[in-house]
Amino acid sequence: MSGHGTKRDDQAVELVERLPTVDEYVELLRRVGWTSPPVEDCQRALGGSLTAICAVDERKAVVGMGRLVGDGRMYCFAVAYEVVSTTLVTTQRCLPILRSRTNPSFS
Repeated sequence: MSGHGTKRDDQAVELVERLPTVDEYVELLRRVGWTSPPVEDCQRALGGSLTAICAVDERKAVVGMGRLVGDGRMYCFAVAYEVVSTTLVTTQRCLPILRSRTNPSFS
């Protein structure tokens, strides 16, 4: 795992290459105003990720995330959840990192 930091609006956000925990994922969904599916569905969804990045603030709380989902051969889709305004910068930095972790045929 590696971290990539950014500073904006007096809030440090670090990009960490990892999946969020189910609890972190459910909290992100809640914070963007979405209803969370059952925990089992969240576990399965996260388990189907090809790669993921979490945006973590100075309190080590996940404030955003991005992940790639796909069939591992031909199709790949980026999914991102943003909670704080600083993650706009984070998302712009996440996508190239996520792309670099996939099969070259996805490019």
